[in-house]
Amino acid sequence: MIINAGRSISVSAFTDVGMKRKMNEDALLLADLTNFNFSFGARINTGHLSERGALLAVADGMGGAAGGEIASELAVTTLRDELTQSLNMKSESLRLKEAVENTNQRIWEYAQQHPELRGMGTTLTAALISDGLAYVAQVGDSRGYLLRGEKITQITKDQSFVQRLVDAGLLDEEGAQIHPQRNLLLQSLGVEPTVKVILTEFPLCRNDYLLLCSDGLSNKISPQEMRQALQESNSVSETCRKLIEEANQRGGEDNITVIVARFHGDAFPAGNEEQS
Repeated sequence: MIINAGRSISVSAFTDVGMKRKMNEDALLLADLTNFNFSFGARINTGHLSERGALLAVADGMGGAAGGEIASELAVTTLRDELTQSLNMKSESLRLKEAVENTNQRIWEYAQQHPELRGMGTTLTAALISDGLAYVAQVGDSRGYLLRGEKITQITKDQSFVQRLVDAGLLDEEGAQIHPQRNLLLQSLGVEPTVKVILTEFPLCRNDYLLLCSDGLSNKISPQEMRQALQESNSVSETCRKLIEEANQRGGEDNITVIVARFHGDAFPAGNEEQS
């Protein structure tokens, strides 16, 4: 794959069924939108992606009759198609927002056409990397984290009932981890004909790490443990493998998906740990 002079991205992604589930309803995507190279599957180590148009996405599906598996796969494939077809004259943030909205509509329409799948849905956390900037779109409670220097920051906010309680000061973070309704989402892709996409945009720095994951990982591994794994591993693929293994050792009740990307090259500015 083409590597932008002075900027490159090393990325790896793993998804695992976990220890308790019979089916993996998570899906992931690594896409090079410049060279039209796409990767799906349970274990991906692509090495480098083109910095001018890299797309990373995690989707966590839900719904009976294999609905969750269908919804999450539709999410990542439709998002890929939308972003390869959209006009470049639009801003990257608008392209990403519209692509996620159209993805939601596609899943909704598919469920209406297949009555046995009505009510299926999926989370989606997607990062579009272009010209040294990251544009992150989120629906649901899959998460994105940024490691810069010694500081790890959660760059997404769960769209969940429990997060609303935390925001209102009615629950602390420790209580949120064990709340019986912690999996109750306020919105997900495909459940309603429209969706509100939450967008975050920030510049990337040299040696930053971006980690996207489903709640099968974030419910088991703390941000500080993620930071330690990122700093101590020899490669992004080793980081993914270690995190998946640890989540499974702690019970692995859910499907587990993680994408780790590292940004390097002299064209990225030096990092300031106070930034997020």
